[in-house]
Amino acid sequence: MAPAATGTSPLSVALEILGKCDEICRRLSLRFAAHHPHNEPLTALLHQHIKTLEAELHCLQASVSRSISDGNAIPTELIRAVTGTKLRVIELLELEHFHSCEEREGHGARAYHNEDKLIRIGLEFRDLLQEVLPGSFCDKTYSQHAFEQFLPKIEDFFAQIARQFRPRYVHTYEKLLDAPYIIDGTAPPCLGSYGIVRKSNHRRTGEALAIKTFPNVFDDETAGKILREIGILEVCDHKNIVRLVEAFKTKDDGLSMHLVITPWAPCTLHVFLHMPQPVRADRCAWFQPGSLESDLSVYRIMYELADAVTYLHANEIKHKDIKPENILLYREGNAAEITPLITDFGVSKVFSKDALTNYTDSTRSCLAPEQLHKESSTLKADIWQLGCGFAHLLALAAGGKLAHEKLLDSYMRSNDQKCSYIIAEEHSSFMGALGNICMRGNAALRRAYFVVSSMLDLDPSQRLDIECVRTSLVKTPGRAGA
Repeated sequence: MAPAATGTSPLSVALEILGKCDEICRRLSLRFAAHHPHNEPLTALLHQHIKTLEAELHCLQASVSRSISDGNAIPTELIRAVTGTKLRVIELLELEHFHSCEEREGHGARAYHNEDKLIRIGLEFRDLLQEVLPGSFCDKTYSQHAFEQFLPKIEDFFAQIARQFRPRYVHTYEKLLDAPYIIDGTAPPCLGSYGIVRKSNHRRTGEALAIKTFPNVFDDETAGKILREIGILEVCDHKNIVRLVEAFKTKDDGLSMHLVITPWAPCTLHVFLHMPQPVRADRCAWFQPGSLESDLSVYRIMYELADAVTYLHANEIKHKDIKPENILLYREGNAAEITPLITDFGVSKVFSKDALTNYTDSTRSCLAPEQLHKESSTLKADIWQLGCGFAHLLALAAGGKLAHEKLLDSYMRSNDQKCSYIIAEEHSSFMGALGNICMRGNAALRRAYFVVSSMLDLDPSQRLDIECVRTSLVKTPGRAGA
């Protein structure tokens, strides 16, 4: 005869566990009913999980209570069910934590890093399990035989997983149509360093992404540059730096490599600066030269770019080509603010003192003086290049198209055969034009001008480092707390 259940019997412990699980579900259910609209997909999913688990808990509680009343020993399958329910509650809490961290409307950032890679691995693991264990999971003899039979395949599967999480991993699809991306022909392709950038849409989510294709990768040097860009993007995690979704190639085109990047942002700072005024007014309604709101947006863009370069330099990454063409101006949906993004790390490198530098890779007009003279360059070269972009942006913000054209003429004089078209070699003329434009403005514009002037010092030892630039821009209008 089974002993009667006591306060410390397994049945009582099981009932206590189920009661605590039920209380957790009840509180979560009340919280979501009060604070979250159920028309949001993630909220609806979580609410459904809670309700399903609550129903299962009530059934288990009834079963345990009957066993206690009948004085029976706790059945083995009931122990498994209680343990499984406890684990499901833990998973539910993890899902709730993910929900609380997920950005709400207006922010379409990907849910988590390596999202597609993890989903692909999960589906492959499911297929492997279905092949290895098509019969009963409880048949020990069969399970042992299946495990021994499929051990080489299982080992190969986990070896593939290990490869996919190595640095600079490039996935291989059979053909381009097998990749989870659809090229969007409505957007014209853009040229980047060594590659063509096209808009694509994710097959599963519809998310707009950029695919950067490198055709005709014949030699190790070109492949090395692409892998270097992949490696740098893999370690970057900053809101003002584009993110790598995955890198891939296809078996039917062994000479091309593709980088999938988020977000898709076709408007670069270069395009913005050179737009005809009517087009800019139509596409960039946030920008109105001379208006307070427009100036605040410009100063915020400058600060966020400085913050992104601070992040790069803190990780010893030297971009080497921070030009207006490599700064994206991204606007999510109907969001009011523009987010600047640094992209194109094709010539970037991990900085090492006294390391050799390839001076021909970077854009010549924005080369720092030390790069131009092929002298040893440091992270300060990035400061110069960023300062060149800031100067153009300030000129346009201060005086519109006319002022920006005056700044361009200061180093791109078509009627002067001796003009080099290089800012560093036309430094005096360039800084004179910028000063004439900015010093007539208000205190905030003059402050921004002084910061940019210090970024464009010909002597790299006197040039501001990026942390000083960022700190100087913190109190510029447009920054929270300024």
